Amino acid sequence: MKKFYWLLLPFLLIGGGCTSGSISIGGDDCENETSYGSCLEDGVDSALIGSWQLVSQSLETPAGNITNPFAGRTTTFANDRTYTEDYNTETTDDVNVLGLISTCDVTGLLEGDWEVLEGGELRITPDGGSPQVICQASGTAISSNASTAPLGVGPASAAEPYVVYSYTFNDDLTELTIVQENQYSGVTAISEFMRLN
Repeated sequence: MKKFYWLLLPFLLIGGGCTSGSISIGGDDCENETSYGSCLEDGVDSALIGSWQLVSQSLETPAGNITNPFAGRTTTFANDRTYTEDYNTETTDDVNVLGLISTCDVTGLLEGDWEVLEGGELRITPDGGSPQVICQASGTAISSNASTAPLGVGPASAAEPYVVYSYTFNDDLTELTIVQENQYSGVTAISEFMRLN
Protein backbone atom coordinates (compact mmCIF):
# COMPACT_ATOMS: atom_id res chain seq x y z
CA MET A 1 0.00 0.00 0.00
CA LYS A 2 2.94 2.39 0.67
CA LYS A 3 3.99 2.25 -2.99
CA PHE A 4 0.52 3.41 -4.01
CA TYR A 5 0.81 6.59 -1.87
CA TRP A 6 4.24 7.38 -3.33
CA LEU A 7 2.75 7.14 -6.82
CA LEU A 8 -0.07 9.55 -5.88
CA LEU A 9 2.15 12.09 -4.11
CA PRO A 10 3.48 13.82 -7.30
CA PHE A 11 -0.08 14.20 -8.66
CA LEU A 12 -1.29 15.69 -5.39
CA LEU A 13 1.59 18.15 -5.28
CA ILE A 14 1.13 19.23 -8.89
CA GLY A 15 -2.63 19.57 -8.60
CA GLY A 16 -2.36 21.49 -5.32
CA GLY A 17 -1.03 24.64 -7.00
CA CYS A 18 -3.32 24.79 -10.02
CA THR A 19 -6.35 26.45 -8.50
CA SER A 20 -6.49 30.15 -7.88
CA GLY A 21 -9.23 32.60 -6.97
CA SER A 22 -7.67 35.33 -9.12
CA ILE A 23 -8.08 35.99 -12.81
CA SER A 24 -5.82 33.78 -14.90
CA ILE A 25 -4.40 35.97 -17.64
CA GLY A 26 -0.71 35.13 -18.07
CA GLY A 27 0.59 31.86 -19.39
CA ASP A 28 3.41 29.85 -20.89
CA ASP A 29 3.00 31.46 -24.33
CA CYS A 30 3.35 35.01 -22.92
CA GLU A 31 6.66 36.64 -23.84
CA ASN A 32 6.21 39.75 -21.67
CA GLU A 33 4.51 38.97 -18.36
CA THR A 34 3.78 41.90 -16.02
CA SER A 35 4.63 41.96 -12.32
CA TYR A 36 0.99 41.13 -11.51
CA GLY A 37 0.83 38.12 -13.84
CA SER A 38 -0.92 39.48 -16.93
CA CYS A 39 0.41 39.33 -20.46
CA LEU A 40 1.57 42.51 -22.25
CA GLU A 41 1.73 41.96 -26.02
CA ASP A 42 1.21 44.28 -28.98
CA GLY A 43 0.28 47.16 -26.67
CA VAL A 44 -2.43 45.14 -24.88
CA ASP A 45 -2.26 44.39 -21.16
CA SER A 46 -4.60 41.42 -20.76
CA ALA A 47 -5.49 42.52 -17.20
CA LEU A 48 -7.25 45.62 -18.58
CA ILE A 49 -9.49 43.67 -20.98
CA GLY A 50 -13.11 43.75 -19.88
CA SER A 51 -15.66 46.15 -18.42
CA TRP A 52 -14.98 48.35 -15.40
CA GLN A 53 -17.40 50.50 -13.38
CA LEU A 54 -16.14 53.85 -12.11
CA VAL A 55 -16.44 53.87 -8.31
CA SER A 56 -14.77 57.21 -7.56
CA GLN A 57 -13.03 60.06 -9.34
CA SER A 58 -11.02 62.67 -7.49
CA LEU A 59 -8.52 65.45 -8.05
CA GLU A 60 -5.56 66.19 -5.82
CA THR A 61 -4.69 69.86 -6.29
CA PRO A 62 -2.29 72.27 -4.59
CA ALA A 63 -5.38 74.00 -3.12
CA GLY A 64 -6.95 70.77 -1.78
CA ASN A 65 -8.67 67.59 -2.88
CA ILE A 66 -12.00 67.31 -4.71
CA THR A 67 -14.16 64.19 -5.11
CA ASN A 68 -16.55 64.21 -8.06
CA PRO A 69 -20.18 63.60 -6.99
CA PHE A 70 -20.80 61.57 -10.17
CA ALA A 71 -19.75 57.90 -10.55
CA GLY A 72 -20.87 54.67 -12.20
CA ARG A 73 -19.95 54.98 -15.87
CA THR A 74 -18.85 51.74 -17.54
CA THR A 75 -15.46 51.74 -19.26
CA THR A 76 -14.65 48.76 -21.49
CA PHE A 77 -11.19 47.97 -22.82
CA ALA A 78 -11.28 45.66 -25.87
CA ASN A 79 -8.57 43.32 -27.17
CA ASP A 80 -8.29 45.33 -30.41
CA ARG A 81 -7.00 48.34 -28.40
CA THR A 82 -10.25 50.28 -28.57
CA TYR A 83 -12.26 51.41 -25.58
CA THR A 84 -15.74 52.74 -24.85
CA GLU A 85 -17.11 54.79 -21.99
CA ASP A 86 -20.85 54.30 -21.43
CA TYR A 87 -22.20 57.23 -19.44
CA ASN A 88 -25.74 55.83 -19.38
CA THR A 89 -24.74 54.03 -16.15
CA GLU A 90 -23.41 57.21 -14.49
CA THR A 91 -25.36 58.56 -11.50
CA THR A 92 -25.18 61.13 -8.74
CA ASP A 93 -27.17 61.68 -5.58
CA ASP A 94 -30.16 64.02 -5.73
CA VAL A 95 -29.53 67.39 -4.11
CA ASN A 96 -32.06 69.14 -1.86
CA VAL A 97 -31.59 72.90 -1.59
CA LEU A 98 -34.28 74.92 0.19
CA GLY A 99 -36.84 72.22 -0.49
CA LEU A 100 -36.08 71.96 -4.21
CA ILE A 101 -34.78 68.54 -5.22
CA SER A 102 -32.40 68.54 -8.16
CA THR A 103 -32.05 65.32 -10.16
CA CYS A 104 -29.62 64.63 -12.98
CA ASP A 105 -29.54 62.15 -15.87
CA VAL A 106 -26.30 61.39 -17.71
CA THR A 107 -26.04 59.95 -21.22
CA GLY A 108 -23.32 59.44 -23.79
CA LEU A 109 -21.10 56.81 -25.37
CA LEU A 110 -17.49 57.84 -25.97
CA GLU A 111 -14.84 55.85 -27.82
CA GLY A 112 -11.15 55.87 -28.51
CA ASP A 113 -7.95 53.84 -28.73
CA TRP A 114 -5.59 52.70 -26.00
CA GLU A 115 -2.12 51.22 -25.79
CA VAL A 116 0.18 50.10 -22.98
CA LEU A 117 3.94 50.43 -23.32
CA GLU A 118 6.49 48.29 -21.50
CA GLY A 119 6.87 49.83 -18.08
CA GLY A 120 3.12 50.31 -17.70
CA GLU A 121 2.48 53.63 -19.44
CA LEU A 122 -1.17 53.73 -20.58
CA ARG A 123 -1.80 55.93 -23.62
CA ILE A 124 -5.36 57.04 -24.33
CA THR A 125 -6.39 58.59 -27.66
CA PRO A 126 -10.05 59.68 -27.51
CA ASP A 127 -12.22 60.05 -30.61
CA GLY A 128 -13.83 63.16 -29.13
CA GLY A 129 -17.22 63.97 -27.69
CA SER A 130 -18.42 64.44 -24.14
CA PRO A 131 -21.19 63.11 -21.93
CA GLN A 132 -24.51 64.95 -21.73
CA VAL A 133 -25.89 65.88 -18.29
CA ILE A 134 -29.46 67.10 -17.87
CA CYS A 135 -30.49 68.33 -14.41
CA GLN A 136 -33.72 69.87 -13.21
CA ALA A 137 -35.15 71.02 -9.91
CA SER A 138 -38.08 73.26 -10.80
CA GLY A 139 -39.29 71.62 -13.99
CA THR A 140 -36.84 73.49 -16.22
CA ALA A 141 -34.06 71.25 -17.53
CA ILE A 142 -30.49 72.53 -17.59
CA SER A 143 -27.93 70.85 -19.87
CA SER A 144 -24.19 70.54 -19.27
CA ASN A 145 -21.31 68.11 -19.70
CA ALA A 146 -20.16 68.31 -16.06
CA SER A 147 -20.06 64.65 -15.06
CA THR A 148 -16.89 62.62 -14.49
CA ALA A 149 -14.02 63.50 -16.81
CA PRO A 150 -13.66 61.02 -19.68
CA LEU A 151 -10.36 59.28 -20.37
CA GLY A 152 -8.20 61.35 -22.68
CA VAL A 153 -8.87 64.70 -20.99
CA GLY A 154 -5.63 66.41 -20.03
CA PRO A 155 -2.31 67.49 -21.50
CA ALA A 156 -1.59 65.59 -24.70
CA SER A 157 1.77 64.47 -25.98
CA ALA A 158 3.37 66.95 -28.37
CA ALA A 159 4.18 64.33 -31.00
CA GLU A 160 0.97 62.27 -30.93
CA PRO A 161 -2.55 63.12 -29.81
CA TYR A 162 -2.65 60.84 -26.73
CA VAL A 163 -2.86 61.43 -22.99
CA VAL A 164 -0.54 59.49 -20.66
CA TYR A 165 -1.73 57.65 -17.55
CA SER A 166 -0.31 55.19 -15.06
CA TYR A 167 -2.43 52.41 -13.59
CA THR A 168 -2.38 49.81 -10.84
CA PHE A 169 -4.49 46.83 -9.73
CA ASN A 170 -5.31 45.26 -6.41
CA ASP A 171 -3.96 41.73 -5.78
CA ASP A 172 -6.84 39.84 -7.43
CA LEU A 173 -7.11 42.27 -10.40
CA THR A 174 -10.71 43.26 -9.57
CA GLU A 175 -9.94 46.90 -8.75
CA LEU A 176 -8.21 49.28 -11.16
CA THR A 177 -6.82 52.74 -10.38
CA ILE A 178 -5.95 55.01 -13.32
CA VAL A 179 -3.86 58.09 -12.50
CA GLN A 180 -2.97 61.14 -14.56
CA GLU A 181 -0.39 63.57 -13.23
CA ASN A 182 -0.45 67.00 -14.83
CA GLN A 183 3.10 68.33 -14.55
CA TYR A 184 2.01 71.82 -15.61
CA SER A 185 -0.71 72.43 -13.02
CA GLY A 186 0.39 70.05 -10.26
CA VAL A 187 -3.03 68.36 -10.36
CA THR A 188 -3.36 64.57 -10.07
CA ALA A 189 -6.56 62.96 -11.37
CA ILE A 190 -7.43 59.59 -9.83
CA SER A 191 -10.14 57.29 -11.20
CA GLU A 192 -10.96 54.10 -9.29
CA PHE A 193 -12.80 51.26 -11.03
CA MET A 194 -14.30 47.91 -10.05
CA ARG A 195 -14.21 44.98 -12.53
CA LEU A 196 -17.61 44.01 -13.96
CA ASN A 197 -16.32 41.20 -16.20
